[in-house]
Amino acid sequence: MLSVAPDRPVDPLAIAILRQVDPVARALGVEYLVTGAAARDIVLVGVFGLDTGRGTRDVDLASPWMGGLRSRR
Repeated sequence: MLSVAPDRPVDPLAIAILRQVDPVARALGVEYLVTGAAARDIVLVGVFGLDTGRGTRDVDLASPWMGGLRSRR
């Protein structure tokens, strides 16, 4: 199992968004997953320490129920 290194934490904005989305999705019984650049960065930056040069801070989510949604702050 992969883990995000303590010295390379996930973007605080992504955490804030997911902390709002997760309880609502759970209450509705909706499964979702993080996709796009946010998902890539969690793995490449957080786990492997590779710089992706990401230009945006949006968090893309997908769900079989929703078809996908995008949160941009």
